Amino acid sequence: MVLLEMLMIYFVSALVLTPVLKQGEGWIQYTQSYSTFESCHDHIKSHYKDIARSLINHFKNQAVTVKKLECLTYDEVVKRNTNLGYGNGK
Repeated sequence: MVLLEMLMIYFVSALVLTPVLKQGEGWIQYTQSYSTFESCHDHIKSHYKDIARSLINHFKNQAVTVKKLECLTYDEVVKRNTNLGYGNGK
């Protein structure tokens, strides 16, 4: 388990609610990666408002609500979006 975690890469990931998305809500990820969950989590804790503001700015004049910010792997976000009805997870 320790070796597996060492190979995991985490991303700041946000569950956003907006009419722009097909299902109304979905998970999106930043491209900056973190080698540990803790470093990613620390980044969210210290920059939460800036992250939320950047997401709102990304969607420009569209209504958007940031429902959650979490540290997730790419595969975790794919799985969560698949569960929301996006794609087939492949």
